[in-house]
Amino acid sequence: MILSLLLPALTRIYGQELKSSTYGFSIGVLGKHTQWSTGSSFFQGLNEAAPSAWGFGARIGYGFTEKLEVSLAYSKANHLNSDLKNDWSAYSSQMVLLNLRINFGATLKPVRLYLEGGAGQSMLKMDPVYLPDDFYTQQYLLKLSGLAVNAGAGLLYYPMRNLAIDLGFFGRFGQYNNITASGIEYDPGEKTDFQFLTTQLGITYYLQ
Repeated sequence: MILSLLLPALTRIYGQELKSSTYGFSIGVLGKHTQWSTGSSFFQGLNEAAPSAWGFGARIGYGFTEKLEVSLAYSKANHLNSDLKNDWSAYSSQMVLLNLRINFGATLKPVRLYLEGGAGQSMLKMDPVYLPDDFYTQQYLLKLSGLAVNAGAGLLYYPMRNLAIDLGFFGRFGQYNNITASGIEYDPGEKTDFQFLTTQLGITYYLQ
């Protein structure tokens, strides 16, 4: 509150206009394009059937300073394409991530760079799938979840001091260790790793 009252005065004193700010609470929405891959033979090329997808998400952030910001983000992508829609009822991935962002650049500039890293939960849903236990004769709803590590970088452009267009590039890596087949815990007998390469474009509003 005090900072918001002082900003106009500081602007008049120094004759410079603040062009950007990452301080305080912020909310944002985003669209993303993601592509996933795995080294596990358990998926038997399922990721290759529709590796890339479009999705959406939202984030809530708080900037402790102009340099350090934490955020909680959720996103979802639908991997069903025109070739799969007739045979599959669900094929989607979700991410819930807690991130730390380091912002670079001065508040007098409308363009700022950032680095971001964090961790959270990755979830994958496929329906229907066939499993080798019953010689691929029965359909299952497969749900997977596991710890994901997030790392990336991006660019913020401020058309207004408290409104930013956010373009980011991220890698998210981990392993699915909680797997169920139609609600029953399932052990594939091997590691089920994943890698998501994601490009995000969003809008963030800073509540100042």
